[in-house]
Amino acid sequence: MTLPNLETLFSQGRFLEVKLHTEAAARAGDLRAMQLHAMALSKSGAPAAAESFFRPVYEAHPDDPECAGIMGGILKELFKNTHNQQFAIRSRDIYLRNFKQTKNYYTGINAATMFVLTGQAVTGRGLATQVLEALPETTDDFWALVTRAEATLLLKKPQEAIDLYLESRTRAANDWGKVSSVYQQLWLMNHYFPVPRAVLAAFQPPAVAVFVGHMIDRPGANLRFPASIENQIKEAIASWLRANQIQIGYCSLACGGDILFAEALTELGGEVNICLPFDSDDFLTTSVQFAGEGWVKRFHELKHRWPVQYLSKDKFHGEPGVFALHGRMLLGVALLRASTVHMEPHFITVLSGLDRTMKEGGTRDLVKLWPYPKQHHNIDPSQFVQPASPGGYTADVPWSDWRTLYLITLEMPGLSSADEASKLISRISAEWSNELVFHLFEAGQWSIGLTTSSGVVRFYHALANAYRLKTTRNDLRAAFHAGVVHVARQDNTWQVRGQSNDVSRAMLSLVEAGLVLASAPFAASLLLDMPQAQLFHAGSWQPPDGAAELDIYRLELSRA
Repeated sequence: MTLPNLETLFSQGRFLEVKLHTEAAARAGDLRAMQLHAMALSKSGAPAAAESFFRPVYEAHPDDPECAGIMGGILKELFKNTHNQQFAIRSRDIYLRNFKQTKNYYTGINAATMFVLTGQAVTGRGLATQVLEALPETTDDFWALVTRAEATLLLKKPQEAIDLYLESRTRAANDWGKVSSVYQQLWLMNHYFPVPRAVLAAFQPPAVAVFVGHMIDRPGANLRFPASIENQIKEAIASWLRANQIQIGYCSLACGGDILFAEALTELGGEVNICLPFDSDDFLTTSVQFAGEGWVKRFHELKHRWPVQYLSKDKFHGEPGVFALHGRMLLGVALLRASTVHMEPHFITVLSGLDRTMKEGGTRDLVKLWPYPKQHHNIDPSQFVQPASPGGYTADVPWSDWRTLYLITLEMPGLSSADEASKLISRISAEWSNELVFHLFEAGQWSIGLTTSSGVVRFYHALANAYRLKTTRNDLRAAFHAGVVHVARQDNTWQVRGQSNDVSRAMLSLVEAGLVLASAPFAASLLLDMPQAQLFHAGSWQPPDGAAELDIYRLELSRA
């Protein structure tokens, strides 16, 4: 893969793929490949590995502003993660050395801020003055303008800083990458000295909302959401979106509430993120077509306009548990998006007060899982029309041999044989008989399936502890995923197949020794089961064989 293509992948947040594709060129000594590799390591949740890899590269090129910026940034990331001042001091000194040599305003402003953050405000303000002198008098460049604003803030000129920050915010428009980057820096600075509220408010990330609600009633079903009140429901959704200034939304795309939410947010100029549980043609069959061709057309229009994230691109195998996992994923991805900028997302539902159906993965079930009750708003269709008879609609979904499971794929390099590893896993498995579905060894990897995401974390904790006691090593590699798999037992041997199983096994190639990576479906569900779980976005990944692209998260188990 060419370097320009890798640069594009990096700008798209696909850090794990960049890390994999730059390994060979980095080993061969290509400077830009080494820079990209180090940044990808740090951004994907392994700043310590990035520091170890890039330190000799930086030491060979200390005068290069890009190398100095990368090395300083890695150390700043370690400081943010560990709160160890030594990392902050090393970061500060690297930025300072390069600024003295090159007068590059990027390394200069970072040096100035890090001096303030490490308790040397006078030196920091002196550097801020030098940075202002190094900047052009007038500029249309966003980052130069933000640098001027930050330097002015360090020099205790709050009103001038506010004006500059507000001007740069206007230039950023809806480039949420720029907005988020500046907000993260302001958030860190605000822990050490006051940042004006007007500046924090200006760069406050956009409000996020997730939607779940009823489909349009099927022919012959009890009146829960009749087509006749479609316009009233859409206007109620739009009014709530305007009142709460929602700019980013997550939803599925079933007929009824989902499509109305996506259309309303689109018309208000917001950003829509669509999540589907399986193959889109199968989804049309189960959740759209029965309402008529008009809804099918609206489905396609929205699907072609906005990015679509899939729980899996596999076919619908008649396993109803996939809808429950899909609902969890919707809530979880909104929580994950908001958590990166320290905000609480909103939850809006269309749920009839006269429908008391409690179905796993249904709207009422998901409301119980939502961790911020004050951030939940419901639109009740029964306010607009009285149903002919109370009650709920339950979809006629056939059962099958497929199971919705939470999966572990791992390697235990410290054990000399598969039999030795099997004994260890079997001993741990005895404690999880109620949740464990299968465990098997294939092609050098262990695959384990459980019925809950929290069960996976507890199982892995126990296994990792037993592994450390037996080997005195901490080099397990593990990937966590969730999806629908076919599980059978033949001749006393487990047989597992399906796209989700293939994705889980392929995911292990992304994992550094001693780390755990989790796919978005798993991470989203875990955040609902274990709100204290610490998840850090590691990048996007395109699995092989046409499976859906996935966001990947590093799971910090010591704090889960």
